[in-house]
Formats: sequence, C-alpha cells, structure tokens
Amino acid sequence: MRTFLFTRERLIAVSQIALFLLGLSGIELAGRQEGGLRAEELSGSEAPIEHRILPSEVRLSNLDAFEAQLRKDLPPGTAKTEVESYLGRSGLKHAYVSPHRAFSASIDNIGLRGPFQASLLILIYLGTSDQVKEVAFYVEYL
Repeated sequence: MRTFLFTRERLIAVSQIALFLLGLSGIELAGRQEGGLRAEELSGSEAPIEHRILPSEVRLSNLDAFEAQLRKDLPPGTAKTEVESYLGRSGLKHAYVSPHRAFSASIDNIGLRGPFQASLLILIYLGTSDQVKEVAFYVEYL
C-alpha cells in the first residue's frame, strides 16, 4: 500500500493532470504517440530485454517492478529531451504540463480491485535545470 503526503500545490497539479488525461482540460498535448514500444527499442537500460515490462504489460501484480524499471530508466538528472524521447518510444499517453514543470503519463486498465478498474498515473517532475527531479506513481480506481 502506497501512502502519499500532498501539499496543496501538488494536489492541485495532480488534479489538473488527471483532468487533462480524462480530456477535460485545454492543456496542449506534448507528444502522444500511437502504437507501442518493442522491448528491443528501449535503449540505455541495463536490464535484460526478456525481463523488461512494457507499458502494455503493466498490471497491479507487477506494478512495483515496473516502477523500479522506470525509475532506473529515468533517474534524477535525466534531461527533459531524453524523457520526451523515452515516453514517445514507449507509446505511453503523455503530455508536458509547463506550469508544473512535469510530464504526465498514464496507463489504463492495469487491473481490477472489486468493481473498480485501476489505471496508473505517472508524474515526472523536472527541476529548474530541465532535468528529472522526482518520479511519482499514483494508482487511480474508477
């Protein structure tokens, strides 16, 4: 079970990003790409290809491993252009939300908990130098 402490600003940012991903906001889409990523296209990772979890394979049961993989692929200090490239290659629905200096990405339908369908929201916060500062994951039940 994940526990998160929210500041007022972070809660507002998460809400705005969630609304955007639901199509309820006018924020400009930074880079949505159809299709998906093949395992051999992910470069820069030290993990063997056969052990990689693709976004289309993410489930509640392997969520921790996917989070660890993404944190390893996009460590603090990764440049904004590399993040954009990685998200584009992965086929994740994503956007750059400039007021919050964050990329948001989502993966729908990662499992069920009772009658509720789970989706994963990924927020990649950048520092003032346009490098990864923090990566956060939120499971939403709808």
